[in-house]
Amino acid sequence: MASPRDTKKKETQTEALLNLAKDVRVWRSPDETVFVTIRRSGHSEHLPIREKAFRRYLVRKYYLHKGGAPGSQAVQDALGAIEARGYYEGEEHPCHLRLAGFEDKIYLDLCNSKWEIVEIDGAGWSLVPSENCPVRFHRKRGMLPLPEPKAGVRIDHLNVLTNLCGDGWVLVASWLAGALRDTGPYPILCLEGPQGSGKSTVARMLRNLVDPSIAPIRSAPRDERDLVIAANNGWVIALDNLTGLSPWLSDALCRISTGGGFTTRKLYTDSEETIFSAMRPILANGIDSIATRHDLLDRSLVVTLNAIPEERRKPESEIWNKFDTLKPGILGALLNAVSEGIRTVDRVKLDGLPRMADFAKWAVACEGAMPWDAGAFMAAYKANRSEAVKDSLNANPATDALQQFMAERTEWTGTASELLEQLSELTEDSTKRLKTWPQQPNSLTQRLKRASTFLAAVGLQVLFERSGERRIIKIEWMGDLSSQPSQPSREVVNPHGSRGSVNDDNNAGNGGERDVNRHPDKLVESLEECHSCDDNDENDDKIHIQSNKTTEHDYPNEVNL
Repeated sequence: MASPRDTKKKETQTEALLNLAKDVRVWRSPDETVFVTIRRSGHSEHLPIREKAFRRYLVRKYYLHKGGAPGSQAVQDALGAIEARGYYEGEEHPCHLRLAGFEDKIYLDLCNSKWEIVEIDGAGWSLVPSENCPVRFHRKRGMLPLPEPKAGVRIDHLNVLTNLCGDGWVLVASWLAGALRDTGPYPILCLEGPQGSGKSTVARMLRNLVDPSIAPIRSAPRDERDLVIAANNGWVIALDNLTGLSPWLSDALCRISTGGGFTTRKLYTDSEETIFSAMRPILANGIDSIATRHDLLDRSLVVTLNAIPEERRKPESEIWNKFDTLKPGILGALLNAVSEGIRTVDRVKLDGLPRMADFAKWAVACEGAMPWDAGAFMAAYKANRSEAVKDSLNANPATDALQQFMAERTEWTGTASELLEQLSELTEDSTKRLKTWPQQPNSLTQRLKRASTFLAAVGLQVLFERSGERRIIKIEWMGDLSSQPSQPSREVVNPHGSRGSVNDDNNAGNGGERDVNRHPDKLVESLEECHSCDDNDENDDKIHIQSNKTTEHDYPNEVNL
């Protein structure tokens, strides 16, 4: 007769794995991806159940408990059962990459081994452990950690290491502040310049300050699917050495800048779709003009870098060593700007809303913590857009000819065929042989529709009407609408310190005047004296010392610009 011990059912590998996974919390995201939250090394981690990280975690627990490895089928069966439990029984929570917002706060995942998060609000910023963070983050392969930010450094220390100056520096720093906001739309930063101007190096630095990656800059994607997958695997999209953009890539970048998605059939199914959706900050560099189509140019910040003279060139290793030393302080200065933006963005009023109005309001709100005068961003932004509009219209042979044609008249009405005939009379044969010259009336109509916003910006209104069976184009001058940038009617007070700095005691004796430094050569001495780079600071390892909370300041009800 068999004993009870002999008749007891032996635990299968699948059952053992399920028992070992009872202590993990299982939940799902709005896109129906199932996640698990595990405790490891004193912190919480959020892992997609179908990615390798949780599989390795489960196999390791089995090995420690049983002293062997489970079969692959047992692992698959256990993962399927855990996934079903999370899908039908788990709570629903959004899961984010690198940045997220909750109530009036922004959270930045440092992606370090401690799973520490930076919490930013209108009073400042501080480090919090992942288990105390109200939002949940997961990490993709290739994402690298950000350093723990430090307080007391000005953001323009970054300018010492780059080939930026003047309005270009203002626009790049504002793009960085915008990239650290959890909501878009986000402008597309286009770094253009000749060989030897440091475009790729600057692009790597900017990416490393916001979203470090094993591959910080990439070549152009092969198709829209690759682009959207890249957007779903990182926070910033950085494209290197672009030579002209195909129409599909230009349109795809526009969609990701302002929010868009891509659908495709899921593998091994007939009708089920996989949906990729993202809104991301984008930067790109190239020798030639990157944004040539009007809809992309309308969303872009175009910054031109000059070639670096031989006597000013430095070894790349030296530049990156300095960058790594300054990076924690520069990140802290950026977080100050984000805090200032959270504090004041709802009180910012613009005289007119530009194309990327949300970004413009945010950049103006962050100005109180930036090392330039209030109103400098809008002046630089409007000048940049005005220059881009003129360059785009002049580079397009059809709109260039149209401006010459309308220079001698105040209005014109006729068909596309009649307009193309008259424009052709003003244009040289060599230009008419270009691919960009419209060969047919409908092609001219399409080009004018695309350029209508930019033409209106220089005062030329193009209307498309129908008179009976005829399609009519009406063109008239409205006057020059490209006004000079308006100056702010009220100063923006900087709650993070004196008007010219962010927690910078060196400016305390300047009578309250802002120290405007737009050229890197003026900052070399202060760079060497940067006190945030002192590795002997005994408080560096204390999380609460990294906090940069500010005291309350009186603010006007509105900041009018």
